[in-house]
Amino acid sequence: MADKIATILHRSTLMQGVPEFVINQIASEGRIQQIKGRYGRLEAEELGRRIYLVLFGEMRMFRLAPDGQEYLVERYGPGEFFCLAALITRRPCQNYLTNHGAVTLAHWGQESFQTFMATSSELHQNILQQMAHCLETERELRNLSRCNRAEIKVAGYLLYRFQGLSPNQIGHQAVDLRPISLTAQELGLARETFSRCLHRLAKQGGIRYNSGRVQIHDLNRLHQILEDNRCHCQLD
Repeated sequence: MADKIATILHRSTLMQGVPEFVINQIASEGRIQQIKGRYGRLEAEELGRRIYLVLFGEMRMFRLAPDGQEYLVERYGPGEFFCLAALITRRPCQNYLTNHGAVTLAHWGQESFQTFMATSSELHQNILQQMAHCLETERELRNLSRCNRAEIKVAGYLLYRFQGLSPNQIGHQAVDLRPISLTAQELGLARETFSRCLHRLAKQGGIRYNSGRVQIHDLNRLHQILEDNRCHCQLD
């Protein structure tokens, strides 16, 4: 299993520039955790002690608001780490994660990962950059949620979900928005409004949409939809 962890680590942006021997050491010290069924859950206390890497499947992070509502914060797929912020802030995680189908994770204790960071300045820098990226992403999503135009929110969200992919990759990649109700909640929309926007974007030729899964059909068309429906909300 260490070989599989190493293979995924080498593809991870978090390991860019990190010496080979450090990556191999990280892989060898990873512990495997499998979550099966529909109701697996990682609580805040557990998240505060470990660093996780998704090897297979998808995890979803939720935050519990003071009013008791749960909000989708982020989705993590193969090759993505979560709970990195605690390494820098030394503060416990206030969120929890649930699995979407069968999931295989690798995990490390925080102290072990801090040792890797001390060994490799590149790893330390990459973690700081990823934290900055997460803050920027959260800001963008917060801005989208404040926009008054539902279609702008949805088109902008889809472009955000596909960012970083080449045009060739975009044509073959799909994102799973299920459960639709939670994704709608992430944007501050009613489920029915979110579904109507997706269907409208599909009719306009920007996306293909089927059973909660979206593919970009025409990236330029999707950008044009944003231009034609320019929002004048104050987002900064």
